[in-house]
Amino acid sequence: MFLAPVIERELRGALHSNRGTKSRFRIALIGTSIVIFFLLISYLGGSGLWGRTLQQWFFYAGLYLAIIPAGRISIGLFSEERRNQTLELLYLTGMDSGQLFFGKLVGGTLLASADLLAGVPLLAIPFLIGGISLHLYIATIVCLPALLLFAIAVGVLASVLFTDEGAAFVFMVVFIGCISLATPLPYYFGKTLTGTAPFSPRWLCLSPAYAPYLVATNFGTSGVSAFWMAALGIYGWSGLCLGFGCFYLSRTWQTEIKGIRQTGWQGRFDAWVHGSASWRAELREKLMMQNPYQWLVQQDRRPVLVGYCAMGLIVFLWLLGWLAWPRYWASSANFFITAVLLMGLVDWLTLLTASRRIGSDRRDSSLELLLTTGLTPLEVTDGNAKALATQFKPLRRTVLVLFIAMILGGIVSRSWNKSAAISFGMIWGVLIVLCLKHPKSRVLKAMWLALNTGRPTHSVFKLRQGKWTWFWMFFNFRNIFNHGFGGGMASFPTGSVMESIFIWIMFVVALISFFVAKVMSDADESQTRIRLVSDMRAIAADPLPDPNDPAFKKWDGIERLKQRDLPIEFRNADSLRVPS
Repeated sequence: MFLAPVIERELRGALHSNRGTKSRFRIALIGTSIVIFFLLISYLGGSGLWGRTLQQWFFYAGLYLAIIPAGRISIGLFSEERRNQTLELLYLTGMDSGQLFFGKLVGGTLLASADLLAGVPLLAIPFLIGGISLHLYIATIVCLPALLLFAIAVGVLASVLFTDEGAAFVFMVVFIGCISLATPLPYYFGKTLTGTAPFSPRWLCLSPAYAPYLVATNFGTSGVSAFWMAALGIYGWSGLCLGFGCFYLSRTWQTEIKGIRQTGWQGRFDAWVHGSASWRAELREKLMMQNPYQWLVQQDRRPVLVGYCAMGLIVFLWLLGWLAWPRYWASSANFFITAVLLMGLVDWLTLLTASRRIGSDRRDSSLELLLTTGLTPLEVTDGNAKALATQFKPLRRTVLVLFIAMILGGIVSRSWNKSAAISFGMIWGVLIVLCLKHPKSRVLKAMWLALNTGRPTHSVFKLRQGKWTWFWMFFNFRNIFNHGFGGGMASFPTGSVMESIFIWIMFVVALISFFVAKVMSDADESQTRIRLVSDMRAIAADPLPDPNDPAFKKWDGIERLKQRDLPIEFRNADSLRVPS
């Protein structure tokens, strides 16, 4: 009874955008033009080998149409309903969670498959002109719908778990990457290190990326049977994601709409995530009178818990690699890679948390409402920054403890000469300083971008800063590819003359950069803080444009941040004091 109205609502929304028809027509026109071009070449050249090339082109295009549009559409199916709090209105109609889930799923599938369906008839052309086998043609038309369903399933799961579409997108990318590389990465990694595979190649069929790999390589050396097992694996992953998404929606439906209080292990888990009643009362008493916005940010423990969970996962995977390859794994370069990964994780979570609260409040107009009270823009700015520094300090200390453990592990893992030991100490010194340094300037910039756009995750990616910290990651991966784990990777740093000169130069450059960045960061931080305080009320009062508006996507908040036309009362940083 309720499925048809939900599906009709999704289709009407797509029809109003007037982009679906143009997109399908453009895809069909481009595909037809490519077919005509290849048929002309095949006729003039008198060869049927062009069918294989045409099949590859269409297959790669089909991969894009099956994954990207499906992911973009599916991550907004439920997150928008939860963010706009329209679930309550749907609940009043008598609809239950299952009807809503399957109605939105069918509607999203119809929208996501429109572009792919426009190109499906063209997939038969390579088989008809020759060059590919019947098995490869059938595998192609089976693989693409399976990937479409998988992308929709993961997107729906992310949409159910997160209210912010940016966070849902990040989860979808990370989740797909993890399960796609879970079996191929250790298989080929172990085969490269030891010369033999650590487990049977049949386990590769659990990876959703294995089926498209077999189609792209014409089944390689695995055969057709391996493809069908991999295709079943894709459908299995899709079913698990959809089943868990439906189950989780039913639980959140009851919790958010009916106001049911969780008991038992669910209640204990909820207390662990959100904090116990005594902890929340103590925090409220401590911060509410001092800075209410700092309390609002600091009482949310989820970002820090996500950081601890991600850190534990990285350590667990590292220990698994050590158990699998004890002779090759525990090397100095591998420790450097792990350190940079942990450091980047903490910095990224800090910036995302900084932009998440103010961006969410900006998007749902809560910030404008808060600023009509006694809360000042200065309290919002400083409260958010102080809460982040307090929240993530234990996480950074935990990373520092792991750094010390990796330093000790690197010392005992091999023999050292004087030059190599000095290089080892300089590299770790730079990494420790970077770990302990709180990115306050970038935190303020992330807040500024989130304030202007209302898109927290987009604001973090738009910063485009901190890329140089991945230098050692690139350097050590270069050692892996050039020398392997048992060669340059295990012996770095060797203490050679050229290597020592290079590391000394980089160390001096890093020291100079720290001092220069300190001076520039203070000025940049002061300017960003002034701009946030002076413009916050005006920006919060402006309506947000449509995120799909091309003009909105091209707008750069960094350029607006560099403007100097500040009001006279805000040009002096000393005037920004919290009123008594």
